Amino acid sequence: CAARLGILVKNVSDLDAAGTLTAICFDKTGTLTTGQLAVTRRTPAEGIEPVDFLRLTASADRHRNHPVPKAVPAVAQEAGINLAEPDELIETAGKGGRAKLEGHEILVGRYEWLQENEVAVATSHLPQLDQERGYSSLFVARDGTYIGWVGLEDKPRPDAQKCTEE
Repeated sequence: CAARLGILVKNVSDLDAAGTLTAICFDKTGTLTTGQLAVTRRTPAEGIEPVDFLRLTASADRHRNHPVPKAVPAVAQEAGINLAEPDELIETAGKGGRAKLEGHEILVGRYEWLQENEVAVATSHLPQLDQERGYSSLFVARDGTYIGWVGLEDKPRPDAQKCTEE
């Protein structure tokens, strides 16, 4: 039956083992999801204007190569916000980016990376619920001071079968 469906089974005992599974986790961006991240939350820290937060974050991220930061400049463009050109941009693979922008150092990246750079983020401001729901989070600092976070989500492909948690 599997062969008629174009499935090659090398070891039939693997099928028996699969019959006892109760859950399967996939991390396959672009296969089960669209691969197009979208900004779903912007949470500036207290005292930071939302438009300024989005402009700084998008300007710092506008030339980065990773797909995560590409979503933020897209939102800023949709909102008609003029982005600044970074004077310098340094990417740290798997962690984030550091940009010199209008005389300020802007860090955009993972929470752990901001910690490594001695940026304090109040635990009351951590998006724990969003991470549990599968969102990605970018944390932002200006001149060593935390200024907010951005939540991103990759939407399931329309043709991916729906999965539910029980």
